[in-house]
Amino acid sequence: MIKKIKSSFAKFIAAAHIVGSDLADGMEVMRRAHACGWRSTLCFWESSIQTPEEVAGQYLAALNAVGNSGDQTQISIKPAALRHDFDLLKSILQQAHIVNISLHFDAEHPRFAEQSFRLYEKACCEYGNIGYTLPARWHRSLTDAARIIEMKKKVRLVKGQWNDPDDLHEHHVRSRFLRLAEMFKGTNSTVLIATHDKPLARAALNSLAEAGTACELEQMFGLPWATHINTERGPVTRRMYIPYGTAYLPYNFAFVGERLEILYWILRDCIARTEKKYELLEIASDRKGVPLVAIEKHV
Repeated sequence: MIKKIKSSFAKFIAAAHIVGSDLADGMEVMRRAHACGWRSTLCFWESSIQTPEEVAGQYLAALNAVGNSGDQTQISIKPAALRHDFDLLKSILQQAHIVNISLHFDAEHPRFAEQSFRLYEKACCEYGNIGYTLPARWHRSLTDAARIIEMKKKVRLVKGQWNDPDDLHEHHVRSRFLRLAEMFKGTNSTVLIATHDKPLARAALNSLAEAGTACELEQMFGLPWATHINTERGPVTRRMYIPYGTAYLPYNFAFVGERLEILYWILRDCIARTEKKYELLEIASDRKGVPLVAIEKHV
């Protein structure tokens, strides 16, 4: 009974993190985000009953919908949802090439990490405009980062939702996140800093910008946004991660003891539903950047 209550509660708050059930919902928020000065990452979140072919069809539909939007929009995909089927992925790569849209591999559970990275390397031989996500919680991310630097590909740095056998505590995760950012300083990779830990995002972006490395701040729709970050080189490009499809939580209850902000996120998710977050997105549009000190006052 308790397990059922927990599951129902998790589903309720998870619903605050998707913009709707279908592509039209994602496109609507994408348009709003672009009007507010954000770039966007559009991603379909699959359900457990959908086949890899159905998921691939969703990715293809998204590519066709966004068209030739250049750097303004990218499509994130989940390789495990395709069962790491290269033939299915190849059709997506071909369509991405036709419409000239960047793809990005999302991070999934650590048990898929090796398969996903090998699939990524193979995919890059077919289409060059693909990025990869590195979770700081995973020890292997250091090795994968070195390979991505060698390949000169785009990368997204996240703390990570799942532990690997290292079982790092929060302060070690933050240290490794910054270590990964340091690895990309001065490289030809574009680095997406995707964390809602504002001091950590600020430190990583400042470090990268100081070295002249192309970088962006990527924030998930539905979580509190660090929207206005300036570096000494000026405002940071902002990108909104826009999920649609099946709702599930983008954070792990298990980390509440390490990161008390998650308690606030849970409360906020119970109160601020999707419609309210549309309003917050529009409120955030009045300026693209303010000095870092202005953010420090609210951290």
